[in-house]
Amino acid sequence: MRRRLGLGTSRITYVIDKRGIIRFAGHNEVSMGAHIRDALRVLDELEAEAPA
Repeated sequence: MRRRLGLGTSRITYVIDKRGIIRFAGHNEVSMGAHIRDALRVLDELEAEAPA
């Protein structure tokens, strides 16, 4: 994906569960920290949902 103002490429992070369902698609050009926190939050939620 091209970034706004032609500043190179941007990144999108996907979290895909064990069934192959996309549970998160994160794109944040301004705050990489927020991008990472959001992806980790979804991973934590998926882990909490998993049967023991």
